[in-house]
Amino acid sequence: MTVALAVTSWTVVASPGGPPPVFVEAAPAARPAMLPSVTLVTPRKDAVVPVAGAPDLEVAFKLVGWKIGAGNHVRLVLDNRASLVVDDASRKVRLRDIDPSPAASAPGQHLLAALLCGPTGEAVKPAGRPPRAPIAVAAFFVGQRSTPAWSEGEPLLVYAGPPAGPAPPEGVLIDFYLVNAELGDRKYSVHAAVTGPDLMTGEAIHAWRPWRIRGARPGAYTVRLELFRYQHELAESGSTTTVISASKLVPGAWTATTIDFNVPGP
Repeated sequence: MTVALAVTSWTVVASPGGPPPVFVEAAPAARPAMLPSVTLVTPRKDAVVPVAGAPDLEVAFKLVGWKIGAGNHVRLVLDNRASLVVDDASRKVRLRDIDPSPAASAPGQHLLAALLCGPTGEAVKPAGRPPRAPIAVAAFFVGQRSTPAWSEGEPLLVYAGPPAGPAPPEGVLIDFYLVNAELGDRKYSVHAAVTGPDLMTGEAIHAWRPWRIRGARPGAYTVRLELFRYQHELAESGSTTTVISASKLVPGAWTATTIDFNVPGP
């Protein structure tokens, strides 16, 4: 089935029958023996692009240790709103290919991320703090430089929604990428809210693993992901002062995102 992508909504195909849908943690794909890396050549970090020229802005990247093909691809994500799968190394990509809507050329700061993804659609993720990263992020401006909504070094949650096309038997993939934030107890967590036919659930995710919607029913689904951080606070009661750890939403333009997609009937 050929699926046409919309900016924030696309279609995957449900497996017929099966048990009620569930949102579950899934086994991650195997990491490559050597961690690959990607660098965005254009747009450059903090580049200023004229409004009229933004749709034709060329997007170019350099790969190290990663070949496009046999399911391996690069996924370009713009403003956590629109995305494009690049599975042809010879393809020339412009900003309008990722997002043809006026939002892509609206004045202000924009954020482009390039993810290296394998055949399952899951992004390659590092272990620890490697010298090379399988993600590249460039914040740039359209129109003129303005007060940035995100600065390099700040936490960033990247999510582009599930891959388009038929859903695999293991379920619809929900995968995200974190920059400058480490999941774990007393560190960061991702709060996921998933709604759809016969499904309304929420999870606090503390380990960087993919999740899946298994047994998806036909209909509309919404996935919202939010990045939370544990912070120490003082709680006083009479003469006693207690230090507690509270989980709070991380402020920022790209620390929370909502993606809608549709699962059609047979």
